[in-house]
Amino acid sequence: MKKTRRSFLIIILILVVVVVSGEESSPGGEYVIGLAYPFFMDEEIAFSDGVELAVDEVNANGGIDGIELRIIKMDDKGTVADGMKAAYSFVNNDEILAVIGHFNSRVALVTSRIYDREGIVYIASCATSPDLMKPGFDSVFRTIPDDRKAMEHTLKFLKEQGYQRLAIYYADDEFGEGVADSVERICPENGIEVVDRTTTINRGNLLKVLERWKAFDNRALLVAETFEKARDVIRMIKKSDPELLIVGTSALDYPEYIAYLDKAAEGTIIPTHYKLKRSTTLNRHFVDAFRNRYAKDPDMYAAIAYDTIMILKEAIENVDDPTPEALRSALHETKGFNGVTGTLSCDENGEFVGDNIFIKFVSDGQFIFLDD
Repeated sequence: MKKTRRSFLIIILILVVVVVSGEESSPGGEYVIGLAYPFFMDEEIAFSDGVELAVDEVNANGGIDGIELRIIKMDDKGTVADGMKAAYSFVNNDEILAVIGHFNSRVALVTSRIYDREGIVYIASCATSPDLMKPGFDSVFRTIPDDRKAMEHTLKFLKEQGYQRLAIYYADDEFGEGVADSVERICPENGIEVVDRTTTINRGNLLKVLERWKAFDNRALLVAETFEKARDVIRMIKKSDPELLIVGTSALDYPEYIAYLDKAAEGTIIPTHYKLKRSTTLNRHFVDAFRNRYAKDPDMYAAIAYDTIMILKEAIENVDDPTPEALRSALHETKGFNGVTGTLSCDENGEFVGDNIFIKFVSDGQFIFLDD
């Protein structure tokens, strides 16, 4: 009996060694990325579509050294409270390697502090507030240009067109205030005077506001508000003053901008960060794949989301052990990344910068890019 029991134990030990050895030799596992995002935005923009397309392409091509990517989604509902819930859920999940998202700047400004404090890599791919990137935030990155950079390009164009005065209509939140403050600081560099700034335009005060602007001989209005909240205000303004030039931030770069505003969209100038007709092999592949899958053209948000996943993929490939610390270092060292939005490099502040700021305007019911 003793020999039989000893032999049985030896067999069990051999089986355990074989199983454990097999687990160690297999790449196995997954790289888990958190995606925090207000899901209701899926009805308006294609950000989630861009993420899913990129992840599926990575996995279809063997993953990253044989290991697949997996996305865990959390609906932050566009609110600070739900954004914080999502952030704490991610930082308390040992599986999470990095987090992407938080569409609204007001949410990103709060959650970025949580991620950085906990040492979790966070990539803001939609939030454009100039105040998001803080000195010493080693774990916070951004793959969309901030509003200050976009406005520098836009104001330079306005100066070339002879505009000397500008009024600002902005959201009464961190995003709107950040844009308005940045524009006021950089307008003098372009010989442009900010004659007025307001957070309130409605039917009750519209005529009084327009009269005030005309008294200043102002013929241009910067709209620093989301498309959903600004679209009816823009239509109301253009109905009363068709000649007033509307200038937007990239927050107005929505697929439905022209369709919704119709003739009120004419002449609008908007900075954007993606050119659908960019003639690179990579972009043509992206556009074809997106159209085949979703039966529509990718928008700016889809392209940025796609690039963000591919930037993470490249960073993971460049480290031996993809811990959050190693991934953070690899992202900081990323230079000359070739994406569908442009060629991007990470600067000392964690911003991915490059040739991804364009100016487009509405002419005869369609967007025309300035360099076209």
